[in-house]
Amino acid sequence: STSRPAPPPARTLPYPALLLIPVALFLLYFSAASQLVPILIKGPLATQLGRQLNRPVSVADVSFAPLSLRLEIKRLAIGPDPSRKDDSGLCTAAVFSGRVLPTSLLAGKVALEDLHIEQPTGNLVRYRNGSYNIFPDRPAGKNGKGTSYRTLLPPWLSIQGLQLTDGTIIFHDKATGREHHIRQIQLALPAPDPEKTVAPTLSAVINSSPFFLH
Repeated sequence: STSRPAPPPARTLPYPALLLIPVALFLLYFSAASQLVPILIKGPLATQLGRQLNRPVSVADVSFAPLSLRLEIKRLAIGPDPSRKDDSGLCTAAVFSGRVLPTSLLAGKVALEDLHIEQPTGNLVRYRNGSYNIFPDRPAGKNGKGTSYRTLLPPWLSIQGLQLTDGTIIFHDKATGREHHIRQIQLALPAPDPEKTVAPTLSAVINSSPFFLH
């Protein structure tokens, strides 16, 4: 009987080539994350939030650092409700910045640590029927009763620690024809700590009267 020829030995990658695999994967992650995250936030996620609030949402610029997981969103704006002619833009903010917790990504969610919001401006409106412009889900009944409200944050997003600097809220009270201004808002909400209790701090100027909460 004739013997079959032995199969050729399996080819193996040389050791230096094996070292290049994790380097290539890291470069792929770095490039994809730094480019895809801004595209997702400015596109699908802004559109999703706009549908949730029934308001246009725009973002001017987004940057994401894959190594430190730092996220920065510049010039975010939530516009007027298109179903109301007398509505104004809801809010704007110059900068949102925070760090994405990697453990939250493993659970399919996004948790932002130490979120810092700079120069936010919000418009709060009370209409003549007693309803407000804060994310109404259905029209209010008499005296605003029976109104339900949408949540601002999507279910996959959470915030652990918040700092707000140089904020402004303008309260348009159309029921009385008055307008109130809350300026120079400084707010600090520390992240929950099971080992110690840290109280939030708040300061602002309401019309012309300073307000402090420590």
